[in-house]
Amino acid sequence: MYKTLQDKMTFNKNLHIFTCAVLVGKFIVGKSLNIKKKKDFIRPAFNKGKDNLVILQSVAIAHEGNVSVLNDEEKLYSICEGYARTGISKMYEWYLSGEYDFDTVLGDTLIEKFEELNLDEIN
Repeated sequence: MYKTLQDKMTFNKNLHIFTCAVLVGKFIVGKSLNIKKKKDFIRPAFNKGKDNLVILQSVAIAHEGNVSVLNDEEKLYSICEGYARTGISKMYEWYLSGEYDFDTVLGDTLIEKFEELNLDEIN
């Protein structure tokens, strides 16, 4: 699934598709699944200073409800990979349906979920 989406879509790096998959898994599918075969897309050494890493760290913090997850890299990876697993399945489903332009569906869906967040209530 990853390879197909990366080859056919506008993703130019593994980290980009991984981040989108995590966001779709967290906010659209709403669940995380453990995976056996892990990939190292979010290692800080490779992605230091990149916006995507901050997004992924934020998802892990939201999942745990505590910033201490940032001190446990394996837990951070596990959380993100679990959401990516469910998210990539949904993204692939959208892609295969051919009913809509994939980039439009992905963008509109993520923007809609972002707009549902009431950021004014966050202290």
